[in-house]
Amino acid sequence: MDGHRQAAHLIEVRHRVVTTGDGNIFGYRVGKQAQDAVPVLTGPGLGSEPVGPTAVQLKQSGVAAASSGDVEVYHIPGVRPRRGGRGAPASSPVTRYRAGESTAS
Repeated sequence: MDGHRQAAHLIEVRHRVVTTGDGNIFGYRVGKQAQDAVPVLTGPGLGSEPVGPTAVQLKQSGVAAASSGDVEVYHIPGVRPRRGGRGAPASSPVTRYRAGESTAS
C-alpha cells in the first residue's frame, strides 16, 4: 500500500492560493502535471503556519486534481504529511515543476 503513496512529482507553488477559484485552478494544474502520480506540493504559495490552506481549499484542490488527472493522494509537508514521514523520501526520484511556469521546451 505505501508504494502507491510514494511521491513522483515535486510541484513548487509560487503564487498564493487564496480563494476557492484559486484552489480549483491550482488543483486543475496539479492534475494536468501529475496525471496518475503522487505529487508533493511545496512553496510560498501554500502559506505557512498558522495561515495555510483551509480544509475547504485542500478539498477543492484535490477534487480538481482528480478531475484533470487521476491524482488520488498528494502531500504537503507540514500540512498533509506522508504517513510515517513528511512527503517523498530523499532517495525518491521526482519530477520537479514550478506552478505558473511553462514546462514546454
